[in-house]
Amino acid sequence: MLTRVTFTRQHIDSFEEEHGIRIRVTPEQAAELERGGAVALTTDQVDAALEDMVSLAGTLSNIVNEHAVTVQPVAMALFVVNDRTWELMRKRPENSDRMLPMVTVPWYRVGAGPVSKANPLGVAGHESAELLASVNEDTSTVTLTTPLGGDFAGFTEERIAVMRAGMRPLITPGDTGRKDLVPHYEAQEVAVTLPVGRSAVTVYPGPDRQLDYGFCDHPRVFYEQGLEVRTGGGRVSLKVGRRRAYRLRGSVRLLLGRRACEDGGGHLLWHVYLRALARLLAGDSPGPQ
Repeated sequence: MLTRVTFTRQHIDSFEEEHGIRIRVTPEQAAELERGGAVALTTDQVDAALEDMVSLAGTLSNIVNEHAVTVQPVAMALFVVNDRTWELMRKRPENSDRMLPMVTVPWYRVGAGPVSKANPLGVAGHESAELLASVNEDTSTVTLTTPLGGDFAGFTEERIAVMRAGMRPLITPGDTGRKDLVPHYEAQEVAVTLPVGRSAVTVYPGPDRQLDYGFCDHPRVFYEQGLEVRTGGGRVSLKVGRRRAYRLRGSVRLLLGRRACEDGGGHLLWHVYLRALARLLAGDSPGPQ
């Protein structure tokens, strides 16, 4: 399997200099890089780089914890699939057969961006806050935390959502604005905790027609530079704001991806970091975790 994105000689050189390890490119890849081109890397090449990093850092957990800030900006979409959430979706005037995320990073909301034919509600994300991953070896868990995520708070009238976003709704005299129900997300501090070694993980997942990506990052973010975690809701803990943490119900699908950011070796580091997270969450690492 190949990475969905390509890397230049500058990407690879920056990564090697920063981390003191070598990316083992093939002769064909080396020739393309010398011509000034870019190459996709195989899963084996990324895994080899990860193994070299583990030999220096000691464990996968150390890599995840030490580079959590370096790999930013990271996007997340947490989908919780059960009878109750499907019942909520059926209240929507459109796309009632698609599941909205219950938590997102960054925080997306109606009226925060320009309105267009492709984006009639003017949905846009807030300036991205950090989403940090940390591994607790004592509890064998991975926790994802952000000071500013979007928490699904049901549906509200479009005119109210627009005013909350600080925009003036387009209305005519005698009108009070559009009353169609639209998804409403509140800005909240969020923490999602998952178990180590208890999930099915897919690297570079494709889009799913059952999921609604209208209030999170584009599915291309996860397809090109992300992963999907699937597990039972009872294994996942969610803490929002000052509320107590609680276990989710049904099935959980969590998407992580790196948002567009061209920064040399950090671009490649994320893909190695992604493999470390995937191994921890799936529990398929032959070495120490």
